[in-house]
Amino acid sequence: MEIPETCEPKVTFKWSKYDEAAKTIQVFVQVEMGKDTEIENEFAQYPLHLRVALAGQFLVNEEEFPKERVDEWARVNAPFILYPYVREQIYSLTARCGFSPFLLPLVELPTIRLQPNLPEPLAP
Repeated sequence: MEIPETCEPKVTFKWSKYDEAAKTIQVFVQVEMGKDTEIENEFAQYPLHLRVALAGQFLVNEEEFPKERVDEWARVNAPFILYPYVREQIYSLTARCGFSPFLLPLVELPTIRLQPNLPEPLAP
């Protein structure tokens, strides 16, 4: 069975506050597709309603990565570490349910570049 092309997945990324004591941060990725919230019967337009959620807990080495940048990393980079696993689950679940396997699109990963601590310029 084909999944209609209009069945757009909704991808949500969330993250916790950085826990300085435990040196951890949690990142959540959720993909929901198939439910039409405009129609009372959620299966009226789409033959499925699928929600896949995944959480990851990341341990931060503050000697290698500045803690001031952890929230930025969690917002920009961390979800893309989890995304391939959610992508595979969507593909696998749709195939096992008798649909044509649905493959979430690939995404380009933004990169945070850390500058080494440069020495202060010498005074003239």
